[in-house]
Amino acid sequence: MGSELGFPDYGVIAHRGMPGHAPEESRIAYELARDLGVDWLEGDVQRTSDGVLVLFHDDDLRRLT
Repeated sequence: MGSELGFPDYGVIAHRGMPGHAPEESRIAYELARDLGVDWLEGDVQRTSDGVLVLFHDDDLRRLT
């Protein structure tokens, strides 16, 4: 199915970068994943109360702060 859209049918996706080795959704987490050769980097976009878009997985800060 993916190949019909010009994408391979499989690949390695780094969700939140490499959160086991660097803070999730951070630049270093994505750079580490890229350096390992993943096919895609995937992040979660949230909008702050003042309208700024940020890469952050959760709806609030409780889990990571």
